[in-house]
Amino acid sequence: MRCKILSKGDSLVLDKGFYAYRHYIEGLIEYGIVPLIFPRINFKLETVLNYVQLTLEFFNDKLSRVKDKIQHLETILAEFKHYILNWKQLKPKRSLIEDVFKVIKGTFSLAKIYRFTLASVTKIASLGVVLAAISISLGFVDKESLQKLAEW
Repeated sequence: MRCKILSKGDSLVLDKGFYAYRHYIEGLIEYGIVPLIFPRINFKLETVLNYVQLTLEFFNDKLSRVKDKIQHLETILAEFKHYILNWKQLKPKRSLIEDVFKVIKGTFSLAKIYRFTLASVTKIASLGVVLAAISISLGFVDKESLQKLAEW
């Protein structure tokens, strides 16, 4: 949020490693985003919605601004409900994202390069993104071609 990469109303897809009810709630209330964490078998939407409680700080503003914030929260809650109830539709997109990461890590050997400073991590991650963009612009756009590139 500080770097302006993520803004209010955005959807953020995370894998099951982030699965915890508090991550859903923090995303919705504190950051104003739609956290799309693939649910586990025992996930209960009602539990998340029951924990969505507004603090007094939420209302510590002008009335018109509070109304806007409530309307925004209702919008992202509706979007959250829609995506969580239909999360299996996102699986193919998630699979494609995993293939892109596999290409970056495997094909361009970025998984074996260890970095310890923020600057070096930024450089190597940027290099991976540029190489992935070049690969996609060269025609590696579907799942099969990305998998073949990753195995190559």
